[in-house]
Amino acid sequence: MVAPGPAALRTVSGPCVLVANPCTTVPCLPGMAWAVRTDGGELLFITVAGRWSDQAPVVGGGPLQAGDAITLTGRVGRLVDALGQPFSVIELGPAISGRRPTCP
Repeated sequence: MVAPGPAALRTVSGPCVLVANPCTTVPCLPGMAWAVRTDGGELLFITVAGRWSDQAPVVGGGPLQAGDAITLTGRVGRLVDALGQPFSVIELGPAISGRRPTCP
């Protein structure tokens, strides 16, 4: 994977989804990873310490479930997989936050 530049801090909102992970080896190894699909339609894989997981991340006090509406603040970066396909990540860390919007 190639990180073309420094990641920018950004806040995004949308539903969380469990999707097929990017191809990071040749041959590609299948797997699933958590992501957020922003209100603008962008898919951002959720990473912690540079890794994504098929285990639900804990955001706002509990583990995420597919379809949960979330707001995340983190470092957003664009990477390229082993097949040359670009994908985006949002890195969560100690100074980075996530929350579930409260319903009225």
